[in-house]
Formats: sequence, C-alpha cells, structure tokens
Amino acid sequence: MSTRTAEIKKEKWHIELDAAGMKKIIVRAVVSVVLWTAFLLLFYYVGQGNRDIRPHLIVSFLFNGGLFYGMMLFSLRKHAFSIDLIHAFFLFSFMFIAPMVQYLQGEWCWETSFSDERILITNLLLDLWAVVYLIVRNLHFRRRADERKEEHAAPRRYGRLRVNRFFLFCCAAISVAIAALLFAKYGTALFSRATNTAFQLGNSSLSLIVSSVIPACVTGTTALAVFNLRPRAKMFDWILFIVQCFAQLIVCFPMGMARFQMAVIYIGLALVVCPFFRKGPWFILMMSFGLVIVFPLLNVFRSLAIGEVNIGQAFLQVVTSLVDDMTEGHYDAYTMFMLIQEYTADAGFSYGEQLLGVLLFWVPRVFWPGKPVGSGQTAAEFYQWDFTNLSCPLPAEGYVNFGVPGLIVFAVVFALIVRALDRAFWKGRGEFIKFVYPFIVPFVFFMMRGDLLSSFAYLLGFVVSIWCMYLVNLFFIRRKREMEREARLRKRLRAKRKKSGETAKKPAEMAEPTQSA
Repeated sequence: MSTRTAEIKKEKWHIELDAAGMKKIIVRAVVSVVLWTAFLLLFYYVGQGNRDIRPHLIVSFLFNGGLFYGMMLFSLRKHAFSIDLIHAFFLFSFMFIAPMVQYLQGEWCWETSFSDERILITNLLLDLWAVVYLIVRNLHFRRRADERKEEHAAPRRYGRLRVNRFFLFCCAAISVAIAALLFAKYGTALFSRATNTAFQLGNSSLSLIVSSVIPACVTGTTALAVFNLRPRAKMFDWILFIVQCFAQLIVCFPMGMARFQMAVIYIGLALVVCPFFRKGPWFILMMSFGLVIVFPLLNVFRSLAIGEVNIGQAFLQVVTSLVDDMTEGHYDAYTMFMLIQEYTADAGFSYGEQLLGVLLFWVPRVFWPGKPVGSGQTAAEFYQWDFTNLSCPLPAEGYVNFGVPGLIVFAVVFALIVRALDRAFWKGRGEFIKFVYPFIVPFVFFMMRGDLLSSFAYLLGFVVSIWCMYLVNLFFIRRKREMEREARLRKRLRAKRKKSGETAKKPAEMAEPTQSA
C-alpha cells in the first residue's frame, strides 16, 4: 500500500512559478515593444515627405525585420555572445534598418536607383538566405550514445588558459620593441588614421601581411597576458600586463587604424578582459553603441590629425545626423546586393572565378595577372565608377558566383561553419578556440559586409598569427613539463642511490668488530 501511495505521489504534477524566467520574458517583451515602437516612429518620421512608397515593399521590409529580430532573440537566449548572434545582428541592422530608412528617404547609397521589382527580389533573396541558414544551423544530426553524452558535458571555465611566463615575457619584449620603434619613427602620427602610414608599404601584398600579422601578434600577446593573470597573479604578472597594454595602445591605437581592425581587436579584448560583456544583453548593446556612435565618430580621423579633431563637436554632429548617416556608404551592404544583381544581369555570373580569387588570395599578381579583385570593385569597374572601394555582403558573394544556387550553397556552408565554431567554444573543446574565438566573433560582422576577398585575407592572417603563437606557447609549456619531469626523475635516482649507499654501509659497519676480534 505504501509503495502504491509513493507511485501515486510521483505521478502528481508540481506547478511552480519560475520567477527568474518570468522576469526575463517580461523584460524582453518590454524591450521588444519599446524597440519596435521606436523603429515604427522613426520610419514614419523619415517617410513623411516621400509619396512614392509602395505598401507591399513596406510589408516585405517589416517581414524581414521581424525574421531577423527573431533570429537575434533566439540566439541571445542560448548565449550572450556568439557568431550566430553577430550574424543576426548584421542582418537586422544592415539588411533591415538601414535599407528601410534609405527606401523611405528615397535615397540609396552611391547615388544609385533601383526598381521596385529589384527591391522586392532582394528582400526575397534575404529571406531565402535566412531560412536556409536557420534550417542548417539548427539541424540535429543523429550520433552515438557516447557522443551525445559528450555533447551535454559541462563546459570548462572560460578564464583558464595555460600560459608559459617565459614565452609571454619574450612576446611582451618584442611588442615593446615594436612600439618603441614605431613611436620613434612616426610619433603622434600613429594616433590618427589620416596620418598613420606605419604599415603602408610599396607592395600591396606585403602591406596586407604586415598590417595583419603585427597587430595580431601584439593583440595575441595582450590576450595571453590577461589569461596569465588568472587565477592567481603575482606582481610580475601585473607589471607585464600593464606594460603590454601600453605597447598595445601604441601599435594598435583605435583612432589610427581601420575601423574594422579596431573593432576586431578591441571588441575581442573586451570579451577576454571583461566578464561583464559575456553575460546578459551587454554584448549586443556594446555592438549597437559602437555601430551607431563609435564608428561614425572614428570616421572623423580618416581625414584629420589627432590634434585637429574637436571631439565634442564631432560627437554632437554624429548624434544629430544618425538618420542621414544611414544613407552614406558605410551602410551600403543592401545597395551593393542590388547592384550585384544588376551586374550579373549585364555581365553574367563569374561561375566560381570570384571564389577562386578568394581562396588563392595569397598568390601574387606577378604570377597571376588576371587574378580577380573584390566583387564590389569588379562591379564598380564594370560600370566605370571613380570610387571602387566598395563592399559586397556575403549573400551577394554567393549570388555573383552561381546565382540563387550559389546563395543557397554559401548559406549552407556558412551555417555549418558557424555551428561548428559556436559549439566548439561553448562546449570547451580545446584551448585554441578559447584563445581565438572572441576575435572571430566581430570579424564575422566585417566578413558579412564584405567584400569576401579582403575580409577572408585579413581573417586568415589574424587566425594563423594567433595559431602560431598558441603552438609556440604550447611547445614551451610541454618543454617545461618535460624538464620538470626529468628533474623529478633525477631527484628520485639520487635519493635511491643515497638510500642504497646507506644500506650497503650498515653491513660493513656491523662486520668491523668481528674482523678486529
């Protein structure tokens, strides 16, 4: 009877109120309502003077916005920051908000104009990209039981990464030497992009390598110095970290380098240094603030020296021209997607030639005279534009190669890569992914905007530099372990020999009185 009563008790349902979960749902609902209300008011204000608005295009834009916003919320529920989240954030900001404002104002980037049919097709292609990406990204493969157990294993703590102090000291010394040489040669010219020519060499390929490898090595050293502080840091570790931070600022001053490089380096370091940005919505808020305020503010330093910039005036100008800035070339991703479609209609698809140029970017043009340039530059040269330094978003890269099938293939491959990298990091699989992942996350935003040729070259140079540092650091760690193991073995041998000597000595001492007798 007692057993039956226990079984009945087990079958009863227990209804409990999850206060923390309800609080999160309420906060997200309030934030969503406030954001969408602000967006609708902004769109209404922007489109008041435009009488050529088509309702079906507005519906297509709003549908895209809801889809991309849902992707952001879904990704944010799983992790505070991830490549999946940065992909959704790019689609929401560059493929919904910016083009919606441009359409309502009747002003596309680069003084272009497109038909209503082209706008609708572009929105449908973006829907196709997002749907294919979501299906592949959230596709669950059947695995063996032992692999499924590994899948749900608890992740390791993020803050722990083995660092060899001697290797870190050598890297920090090299960083300080590079910073001293650069400052001695260029001085305060390093602190503004308009005057910084430290990594601009005569050979474009060599400039690309130097401008990618040196900042990556200095930044990797700073990240290692941060990891070296955990869990228990000595005074020498703190001094090394502070000195390395000064070298980091001189070599990679935020106002003295390209904005995408600044974002990759300092957003990555923010994720490594501050646990604050690895929790809650703070990472996405940091990205929003950087996109709306910091990036336009840094644009001033492209034409003025550090001493010629009035920060207060520049900040006021950025705040008062937020809407107008969305029609500038910084938000040209949607425009370039439409332009790529026009280009393929006039010139045809590249059938993999542009993709081959991306994969073989490291081949010098001396050996390959017909080597393709970036897709955005290719379209601009075809239409004989004066300015050719244009972006080309990742969906457009797939389209320019093989049309709609190319867009689908690019979405599938990209989703598989994002899935693998996100899982490897959040499941704690390996130390190298822990080292490089915070820098890959903002890099994907730059890659999504394009073009793919330049972004892939910079990404590969950065990752390979970090990988080499990780391998050398791992070599020093293993070498130190071998030396410690050998020292312990020698100590045991000495103790064993000493003990065997004492054992042999005792019988000899006991035999001495017998011999004398």
